[in-house]
Amino acid sequence: MFRPEAIRGVTVTQPGTVDYRLARQALVSEFRKKRVAQHEVCDAHPELVRAARECGEPTSIECPICEAANVVLVSYVFGPRLPAFGRCITSKDELTKLSRRADDLACYVVEVCPECSWNHLARAFPPGAVAAAERTSRQASLSMSTVPGAGAERRLGSEGAQADDSDQRPPARPLNTDPSKARLRVRLRPGDGPPAPPPPEPPPAPEEPEAPRRELVVPMPRAALLAAAFALAVTSRGDVVVLALLLGFGAGRRASGLAAATALAGALVRWGSPALGAIAGAQAVLGPAGWTGSLFAVASAWLGALALVLAAVSFDKTNAVVTVLSIAPFAVAATDLVVGPAPGGALALRVVATVSVVGVTTVLARWRSMPALAVGSGVLALLCAGIAR
Repeated sequence: MFRPEAIRGVTVTQPGTVDYRLARQALVSEFRKKRVAQHEVCDAHPELVRAARECGEPTSIECPICEAANVVLVSYVFGPRLPAFGRCITSKDELTKLSRRADDLACYVVEVCPECSWNHLARAFPPGAVAAAERTSRQASLSMSTVPGAGAERRLGSEGAQADDSDQRPPARPLNTDPSKARLRVRLRPGDGPPAPPPPEPPPAPEEPEAPRRELVVPMPRAALLAAAFALAVTSRGDVVVLALLLGFGAGRRASGLAAATALAGALVRWGSPALGAIAGAQAVLGPAGWTGSLFAVASAWLGALALVLAAVSFDKTNAVVTVLSIAPFAVAATDLVVGPAPGGALALRVVATVSVVGVTTVLARWRSMPALAVGSGVLALLCAGIAR
């Protein structure tokens, strides 16, 4: 069940509005310094992610973790006569109605990324207390403005206070003109006075704290799926549908799964068979798909490879080894679409192409994720394959 404790950064509610921008910036800074892994900050509750996708308030702020989508704001109100898991606010009118209650309510505004599940508390405030304070201040200002002569009485009171202060001031003391009471000034020559104390020793430099060691955590189910996809792509055994499912579920992102499905579906449409072995045999006879066939057929192969490269997702962008292992299945599958999945034949060309694509995919996965461009490339690859067919 979704509770306030499931929101990152929630502490004991205090009266008034509390802004959590400094805490958010500190956590993002720790992530960018490679002291916190991505799976440790992208752990939003499933109910929170669902609410962000369905009724979140859009913003123009880019997600500081994945940089692939803008964050949305989700508001929850907790308190008496409300569900135990809180009420998700879908409009400002609903929050206005709740603020008119006399109950002790607490409203949490959460920043959520629907793409990578990043979440952090943006601010918290009691809507009922804020509304009551606004009504009290408005009534006080109206009552002061309706009292006649209030301003004149305040001015007279201040002038009278100044006059009383001037009457109570002590008389000025006369200047001392007696020479016997004059101050004596003595000048000391260098060396006549006491020796100067030695300069204090500088304090020892503080020891720099050791950076905390990060534990390498890899989601085993997704790693197993990607390992199976890597085996299918390298050996050219299996089915393109199975390969697309393994890549999609292994990446753990809907956009990556859709891009892989459309790219491999383009290969299925072009060669007329879902079997990787049949596609390998056709390319072994006719030549690599990247430069064999009509213009639309060649474009389909290159666009499908681009979609697979952009669909790759790294488990941990701060670790180069983990990044290479997690994107390798996508890179090998992209090479299969362009150079040919057959293990035999031009083996040297395939090895060089695979290494090059792995390098490019690693750089893109660690730099920035572009899921929309990946899906668009896959759709174009499928359309070109249909035209070429």
